[in-house]
Amino acid sequence: MKGIEVGAILMGLWLGFLMCGDGVSAKEPEKYVFGGSQALSGPAYSVVIDTIVKGANLAVEEINQQGGIGGKKMELIWEDNKARGPEGVAVLNKLISINHVPVATIGYTAPIMACAPIGDQKKVLLLGQGYGPALAGAGKYLFHIPANELILIRAMLDYAKKDLNVKSIGLIHVNDDMGISVKEFLTGYCQKIGIKFAGSEAFDLAAADYSVQIEKAKRWKADAVYASVHVHPALIRQSTEKGWTPLWIACPFTTYAEYLTQAGRGLNGAISSTADVSVERNPALIRVKESWERKYGKDSWPKGGVHFLGYAYDIPYLVKTLAEYGKKKGWEDYWTGEKLRQAILEIPPFEGCMGKIAFDPKTGLSYRNVQLFRAVENPAQKDTYQWSPIGFYSYDQIQKLD
Repeated sequence: MKGIEVGAILMGLWLGFLMCGDGVSAKEPEKYVFGGSQALSGPAYSVVIDTIVKGANLAVEEINQQGGIGGKKMELIWEDNKARGPEGVAVLNKLISINHVPVATIGYTAPIMACAPIGDQKKVLLLGQGYGPALAGAGKYLFHIPANELILIRAMLDYAKKDLNVKSIGLIHVNDDMGISVKEFLTGYCQKIGIKFAGSEAFDLAAADYSVQIEKAKRWKADAVYASVHVHPALIRQSTEKGWTPLWIACPFTTYAEYLTQAGRGLNGAISSTADVSVERNPALIRVKESWERKYGKDSWPKGGVHFLGYAYDIPYLVKTLAEYGKKKGWEDYWTGEKLRQAILEIPPFEGCMGKIAFDPKTGLSYRNVQLFRAVENPAQKDTYQWSPIGFYSYDQIQKLD
């Protein structure tokens, strides 16, 4: 009899261990631990990563100073995914099996794509910090915090059609997953909104000469050209040198400062967009800045890429909101990936530091406020440019563009 009882106890312990290994934590945790996976080293590392990590850590510190979640502390554990899929999988498995996290935030497209099936299998909520169109609908448990390129494209094309009378558009893109997925999207979406898709040209990520693509693209005679090109300001400069100065439209233009200083006069008038970082519309950003400078020093607020900081800062507050929603609903297992996913689909639009955010249940993309910009010449330095705000789309306007 005793042997049976001991066996049952051991079996119970073993099953409990397996459950924890799948990211299922105790009904009422002693501490609200969640994971962070970013390119903390390697070729993809940049100062932007520091901004992201510091932004999320700042929010966790604030939450804990305000009493945490129901009086219990929050903890964010960071791991290094090096912006690569295999490393991303390894660190997520570690966070799930050892740290027992029911939710994790992941940066960069490759690790997010590699981890999406794990999130579904282990029922762990994944909050992505990537922009690639291929991420849309990549996992049932995957939701995206940034304004994905597919969201930003909608706003830019709507503006181009209505305000600039653009009737045709071509595409020049890097020949990678992101560029290919943008091509697939534009081919169908342009037809849907009544803009002619004039054609596409691709180049290798390591390319430095774009002559072939430029000469072919010139024949389109398109009203505008969309560029899905990462950091390739030389494409714009070489186009100008060859006498071709189309209306350029692109998300990367506002992501990478190199375009303002290296693209040359061909960038003049270009259209780009990001999540809305206007402090007039988002007074919460002022409070974030004050908190940031108290912690990291006066004048430490980033000169650019504030949207990256805002995305990261919002994540701990979103996790807190999801946990509190589940507790209020009376869910005993509210601190599990399954219930956190249910909560993210049920809560009203989340009020972040850059405005309201709603999530598409089919694709996991976030509908959020978007700001549009036009490149104008910098009066202080010849042949360099700066971004001038030209338009704004609220999160619910973006939803209607779907």
